[in-house]
Amino acid sequence: MNLIYKMAARRWDKLFKQQVKYIKAFLYEDLVEEYKNLDLNLEGEKTLSAQNTESEVLAAQVISYLLGEDIEGEALRSKDVVFKAVFEKTKNEIKQYAQNKMKNDLEVRKLIVYTLRMGMTIQAGILGNKYLVTPEYKRKSSLLLKYGHEFPEEVNENMYMEIYKNFIKNSEKSKNK
Repeated sequence: MNLIYKMAARRWDKLFKQQVKYIKAFLYEDLVEEYKNLDLNLEGEKTLSAQNTESEVLAAQVISYLLGEDIEGEALRSKDVVFKAVFEKTKNEIKQYAQNKMKNDLEVRKLIVYTLRMGMTIQAGILGNKYLVTPEYKRKSSLLLKYGHEFPEEVNENMYMEIYKNFIKNSEKSKNK
């Protein structure tokens, strides 16, 4: 039984990773637009290019944070000097921007909660109990403690697919307006 569960989790993992890429793309576009006019208090002259870069880096980091990714490690591994500079200036505010997005957008809140749950379920299926001691598990659990209570229903493949499809459909509608 354990082997069958692991095989199913691995198969689902491929599809899920593709879905997360689409989620990131739609959220990124939305957040860049939202953050475009922010003054992030970075030094130097504010060119349009600099403002766009700031909003792009902030949007990417907020999404990474919401999906339980290692934003500090990502910044340390990056070779992009501009990314690192913007990250250093905004790292203390990323959590607040993420909380604002979750507070103000029910659909994103629901999507994030069930995406975290689905990803954790898949990883637990692949790694077993080893997953429970990973830094990723701890980051995602922390987010679920904060936002998961609002959506108490246990996640399954069919439910997640429906939430995902609705998000994509609504994102495409709002993009075409």
